[in-house]
Parts: sequence; structure tokens; C-alpha cells
Amino acid sequence: MQNTRIDRAAQLDETLRQRERERLSQYGTELHAYSHDVSKHQRKLNQTWEDLDFSVKVNAVLAFADARKIAGFVVVLMAALAAYLLDYIMLSSVSEYFASRVYDSESLKAAARVIVPAAIITLEMLISTQCCFANQPLPRSRSRVRWGWVFLGLVVGVVVPSMLIAVSLASQPQNADNAAKAVFTWETIGLVGLSLAVHGAILYGGALALEAKAWALVRINQRLLSRRIARLENKLEDAATALTNVFCEYVDALKNYNAQVQAAKRLPAISLDAQTRALLAERMGRDFMSRQLSFDLDWNSAWPVSQPDVLGLPGSTRSDRTGEAGMVT
Repeated sequence: MQNTRIDRAAQLDETLRQRERERLSQYGTELHAYSHDVSKHQRKLNQTWEDLDFSVKVNAVLAFADARKIAGFVVVLMAALAAYLLDYIMLSSVSEYFASRVYDSESLKAAARVIVPAAIITLEMLISTQCCFANQPLPRSRSRVRWGWVFLGLVVGVVVPSMLIAVSLASQPQNADNAAKAVFTWETIGLVGLSLAVHGAILYGGALALEAKAWALVRINQRLLSRRIARLENKLEDAATALTNVFCEYVDALKNYNAQVQAAKRLPAISLDAQTRALLAERMGRDFMSRQLSFDLDWNSAWPVSQPDVLGLPGSTRSDRTGEAGMVT
């Protein structure tokens, strides 16, 4: 009877040891998974920093433009927005009229009010950019290209005034007296003059307009890269914190297991790569790791006190990197 109780107790202990070994194996799997996540996020973060640094170096003139230059860029971009709003107000009826002759859908008719002015502004920006490039020194055989873009800009510049004249003629009452006709005539002349001035400024904005568009693209690209860096740093911090917590639980579970079994049945510590060990040493302290794993690994001999930052951890690099790219964050 006593032997039976001893056998059952031994079986129960073995079952508990088996569960503890399974839990240690699960900890090992989680450690490797979090280590993989840390490495993945760190690679992406380093690559994004390189892209941002490259963008700043290549576009240094635009990235570090002075306030006067930036003011000119902002005014040019606001002029393009103002031109779009004016076209949307003055050409909505014409756009919807032409759309109604092609489509029966009310949604497409309403979309024409937005699409047509935007298409005109985009085409004018394209011609403006080509005119700016065409003004650069060219061989004699290519001089016709320059005048071709200038002539195309003149043709496009007539489109909006002609549409405004059509709107004015369509809205003029048939039984209008001479005074009303004079009002409509001067109103048409004013709108046509305003349209020519606004779209002429877009078509022939020169180098400043081209630099303004390039500056806007650079700022948008750098802002997107900065936001991606912030997201990757948060993911890296979360993965590193989870890795540290799982490692602490693993160390405690391993010590408890090895303290309850014979020396021959003790389990060794899990094998970690150099980057993971550097990360844990940075976040937890090398003294703690040496004390916890002194029975298995000699951490102090493997990692000197002056160990450099291998991974570029968020705690040691975020402030430095933020200082380098403070202009875009």
C-alpha cells in the first residue's frame, strides 16, 4: 500500500515536471517569436531612417529652405488652390451640362463638377513644369520643343475663358434691355480677365512654381517617413518589452524547475542569438542576467561592460534620430 502511494506520488511529480517542461518549451517558442519581431521591426526602422536621411541629403536645398522661400512656395500652392475653387464655382454648370450629354447617372454629373476643374489645373501644372524644363539650355534642334509647350499653354489658357463666355451667354435673359446687356458684357469681360490672370499665373509660374511643387512633395514624403518611423518605434518597443517580460518569466520558471530536480536532469538555458542577448542586456542589466544564469552561461565574459548598442534600441537612439530629423517631425 505504501509502495503504491509512493508510485502515485512519483507519477504525480513526473506529470508536474512534464507540464513545467512544456511551459518552458512554450516560453522558448515565445522568446524566438518576439526576437524575430524585434529583428524585423529593427530592420524596417533602420531602412526607413536611411530613406529619410537620403531624402534630406538629396533635397537639402528644399528641406532647409529659409522662411522667405517657404513663403513663396506656400503662396504659389495657395494660388493653385484658389484657381481650383474659382473654376469649381464658375464652371460647375458647364461641367455638369457636358456630363449630362454623355451620362445619365446623377452621380457622374455631380462628379463632373469636381473632376473637370481638377483636370484643368493638373494639365496646366504639367504644361508649366514642361515649360520650366524647356527654358533650360537646349540644342538648336530642340528649340521647337520649347515653343511647342508655350503654344500649348496658350491653347489651354483659352479653354476656361471660352467656357466662361458660354456660361454668360447661356445665363443672359432673352428679353434683357440694353442696360442689362451691358452689365452681362462687363461681367463677362471681368470673369474672363480674372480667369486669364489666374490660369496664366499657373501656366507661367516659372522656376518658383516648379520648386513649390517639389517642396510640397518632399515635405509630404518626409512626413510620411516620420510617421512610419514613429509606428515602427512603437512596434519595436512593444516587441522588446514583451520579449523582456517573457524572458524574466522563463528565467524564474527555469530556476524553479532546476531547483527541484537532480543535477543530471537539469535543463540548460535556451540558446539566444547575439542581438537578442544585447537587447536583454541593454534593457535588464548585465548584472541581473549574470546572476540569473550564472549556473549556465558566463554573460560577463561573453559581453564586456563596454558593449556597444548593437540593435540601436529605441531607448538609446530615438532621441538622437529625432534630433537629426527634427525638421520633418
